[in-house]
Amino acid sequence: MFGSFRDQIAGVGFATRRIFRGHAIMPRFFFDVSERGDVYHDARGTILPGFGAARQRAFDIVRKLRPGPRDQTDAICTVRDAGGHLLTQVSSERAR
Repeated sequence: MFGSFRDQIAGVGFATRRIFRGHAIMPRFFFDVSERGDVYHDARGTILPGFGAARQRAFDIVRKLRPGPRDQTDAICTVRDAGGHLLTQVSSERAR
């Protein structure tokens, strides 16, 4: 029905749901934040349904960190998958 066991657990693209013994396994995303020269690495990650939800969460994080009108620094949220691969970056400039 879904192919071989190896095909079921192999990634079909980054951050997609995987099937393991008939159950969907949601991917874990990591949100690293850079602000004013400091970088905060997300060591725990968050399980989300897919890339779209992770991208929306990155926008939400950056909007909360949006600088004031006099502050010229830019906040950046980098989204990584469980393998450490960079999936996207969202800056406060894009989140406006």
